[in-house]
Amino acid sequence: ERWSTTFGKDSYTIAGYQTVGNGKPFAHVVGEFKRVKIANASFNAKKIAAMVPVAKQMGVLHKFNGTYRMKGWMIMMPGMPKTDIGATEVAGTIFGGTVLEFQLKGDPIPNMGDAYVGWGAMVWSDLDNCYKSLWVDNMGGAVLQDSHLRDGKLIAGGARVSMGQPVVFRSVITLAVDGSLGNVTEHTAYGAADPVQSFFGTYTKKK
Repeated sequence: ERWSTTFGKDSYTIAGYQTVGNGKPFAHVVGEFKRVKIANASFNAKKIAAMVPVAKQMGVLHKFNGTYRMKGWMIMMPGMPKTDIGATEVAGTIFGGTVLEFQLKGDPIPNMGDAYVGWGAMVWSDLDNCYKSLWVDNMGGAVLQDSHLRDGKLIAGGARVSMGQPVVFRSVITLAVDGSLGNVTEHTAYGAADPVQSFFGTYTKKK
């Protein structure tokens, strides 16, 4: 697939082209969006059915569904002390079970301004034979990562830039006995510094 978006002053157009097998490229989706004063664009993703079969690998993630309390700590940068953190996180399937959605709201931290808020989505990729996820937050963070399930642990890794420094990280989610979220550990390497354990959190599922 190849997609292009062209932005105008009060509108933008999209064009999506596909090539199937050894066929020639064809226009798959073409459309224009125009700015209006009022638009009814509300929808409930939880009630929208999937248009494709749900990958069997998503069954593991469906066990994450629920509301959790997370307690743990984080280290913001190398050399800084641990900061105790807490959050409420809701995990639930949308679009007929093809996507697992995460909504997290952190507890306020004294002298740290607004509370942390994050949103994520995870899907299964047949092409790359792994889970793909996107995480964005109100600190301007945007992370794409691949995850692999091994021996009851969901292992993810990725890279980003933070405060001008290249950062490499790896997170390990350990599943509880019932397949729900258990705990998560993250190690991070900031720039040329040695890797450090930068995060640990334990999840308690609400009844």
